[in-house]
Amino acid sequence: MSVSDAAALFAETQMIEQMNGIMQNQLNNTYLAATIPGGQYKETIVLVDAKLPENKAGLRNGLAQQILHEKMVSQQYK
Repeated sequence: MSVSDAAALFAETQMIEQMNGIMQNQLNNTYLAATIPGGQYKETIVLVDAKLPENKAGLRNGLAQQILHEKMVSQQYK
């Protein structure tokens, strides 16, 4: 790459960076700094017991997925 090509590329890069900076400043000016009154929202949901029942359908689906995966892997090595 010649010196003149390198200088032209550098100038073009600088111009693009300046345009990007101008556009970013325009975007930053569109946002407003606002505070929401009220402070914090306290948690109101309380679980009566911490133990949740097992999901039988979910367990069955997980087992079916595992069996299918093992069949696919074993077919690769036949």
